Amino acid sequence: MKLVFTYENSLPNDQADAEVVVNTAAAFARRGHEVVLLCPQDGHHPSTAEDVLRHFGVNGPLGVHVHRPPPWSRAIARFTTNAPTIERGRQHFTQIADLLAAPPVRDAEVIYTRHFLLALRAMELGKSVFFDHYRPFGDQIPPMQPLIRSMMAHPKFLGMVAHSKVAADAYRRLGMPDSMIEVRHNGFDPSRVRPPIERLEARARTGLDPDRNTVVYSGRVNQKKGLDVVLDLARRQPETHFVIVGSEGQGTIEEAAETLANVTIVGWRPSSAVVPYLYAADVLIIPPSSVPLQRFGSTVLPLKVFLYLAIERPILAGDTPDIREVLGADNACLVPAGDVDAADAALKRLWASKEEQARLSAGAAETAKGLTWDSRAERIERFLLERIEGSRVDLAPRWKASEWAAECRTWLRDGLVEGRWIQPGKAP
Repeated sequence: MKLVFTYENSLPNDQADAEVVVNTAAAFARRGHEVVLLCPQDGHHPSTAEDVLRHFGVNGPLGVHVHRPPPWSRAIARFTTNAPTIERGRQHFTQIADLLAAPPVRDAEVIYTRHFLLALRAMELGKSVFFDHYRPFGDQIPPMQPLIRSMMAHPKFLGMVAHSKVAADAYRRLGMPDSMIEVRHNGFDPSRVRPPIERLEARARTGLDPDRNTVVYSGRVNQKKGLDVVLDLARRQPETHFVIVGSEGQGTIEEAAETLANVTIVGWRPSSAVVPYLYAADVLIIPPSSVPLQRFGSTVLPLKVFLYLAIERPILAGDTPDIREVLGADNACLVPAGDVDAADAALKRLWASKEEQARLSAGAAETAKGLTWDSRAERIERFLLERIEGSRVDLAPRWKASEWAAECRTWLRDGLVEGRWIQPGKAP
């Protein structure tokens, strides 16, 4: 099958969604499909296909088409160096405008995308579209619901994969037939974490104390990730070393950490340099906070969950609907989101029981076995082929315009009064 995967921002970058798109495309290519990844070129720092493949360490015959923006777009780029939001918008619309001209698109049998407007444009051009996303956009931003429904109702729309049940339920509420949507969790690349690194060797590589109880977080370092809960834990357990990997500068989290002698902030590292920190941990932490999912909405079942499982360490996380889809009593220690007392008590129980640490580590290893990018692509491929061969299904009559109007009013009120433009997800 000839597939074109699209990514709306320039590559390479270190965003989690970029890692998902590139690794999924590469896994499809390894399955014998003719796959091209289509992405816009950064007007400030032009990249090549070789740059993209090298950055992500892609293993497989993945083609990359970096399309050069038209002159008008390059002119805009000269004035958006310090305006990332405008720059991203420019890249998005450049990609849509360039879709017709991109050579790989002409012969593609399926456009595999996560961009609503691009999906609609591709279908207008007669291309079959398969959608893949991780955010429950209809719940979070109600004005987008008619746009999403237009995409789903188009006769060239094949169906979609959601990265979590939380996201899938949001599309079902908009009328997506159950037969046209499937949940396939993200994955990890085994080559990133193998061979495993013994804990003491990892401590030596990273310069961490070999004898101290150590908790490690890796990822973006900002308030959107709920890291204030991690700092509260550090204040309660001064004997425990908390290592936060992924800082990109001096922000509020970094400033608060300066007052805590048991917190080490590590700057942003390429993935190969992050892995030793993960293996150096006694416990890996996903901040047990509801903020990433409910307040900002950009973190739904974070990608680090799958890498953490592959490291085979106990995981401490919040018991949120998205996390609960993969982590549970057999492979992690879940506590009520935002409850620092519960997180403190849970961590102390882990320090008191090597047996419990070993049990959760074994559970993580068992869960990780079926969560590679290749296994994910195999399951998506099976579903995609079913949709290509299957008949068109009309939208289910679940969506009501009156309810949508009420949600839009709430969204507008919360945005104008509270500055909260992302609505919390609905109860599963």
